[in-house]
Amino acid sequence: MWDNIARDFPVLWKPRRIPLETTALAGYGVTKYIVLERLRRRTQEELDGLKIVSADDSFVLFGEKALLPWGSGGVYLGSDPASPNLLMPVTLEPALPMHLFEHVLRSRLTPEMIGKNSPQNIPLAVLPQPFMVFAAVDARPVLDPEVLGRLPVRRLVSPALTTA
Repeated sequence: MWDNIARDFPVLWKPRRIPLETTALAGYGVTKYIVLERLRRRTQEELDGLKIVSADDSFVLFGEKALLPWGSGGVYLGSDPASPNLLMPVTLEPALPMHLFEHVLRSRLTPEMIGKNSPQNIPLAVLPQPFMVFAAVDARPVLDPEVLGRLPVRRLVSPALTTA
């Protein structure tokens, strides 16, 4: 996640007239751990075709909508025809015209963020609340043993709340 891209960039969101086709699920924090645990419970056939970009506490999971698990706090994303390298919420769009919105996001990319890539070619995933931007590059197959290895699952309930 690149906090400095979204920082000091107030975005007003409005409902889309026509939802985008879902191609990804994104989230952060506890949502990431819920989704990873749901993926671990699936068969190999159910995981085939899913790819994931994961960094720190955030993720973008790519695949057909029917194959994407749900986790509270997750956001379904799709590509807007006006800005195909932006993965946007399927039911929301910025009040700002898409070409201006994308221009502002890409103008905030630094060489440290993109390496040798062109800032115009990096796919970016955008979450609306809170406003966050992720680089959606180098997706790995979910079937890769390192992706769903036995990562520690964060406790979702405080031990103090579970004692009798």
